[in-house]
Amino acid sequence: MKRYRKVPRVAQPVETLIALRYPNGRIHDTAVNRQLMPDEQFEMYGRTWMAIRTKERRQRKNESRTLCVPAASP
Repeated sequence: MKRYRKVPRVAQPVETLIALRYPNGRIHDTAVNRQLMPDEQFEMYGRTWMAIRTKERRQRKNESRTLCVPAASP
């Protein structure tokens, strides 16, 4: 019987490219370490953001990014 060396399984991190659209119209491209679904909210840079939709980029390898806007204040 052959013995095999045990190799620990490590989950590969998922990186999602996002575009944060500020109220003044400025867009900041960044990434988060998890998958985002439409209408999902998350905290970043002291604000609550909401994922809107995934859009294809026209620049740099046509990678898709998720557009995010500030969530409405209660």
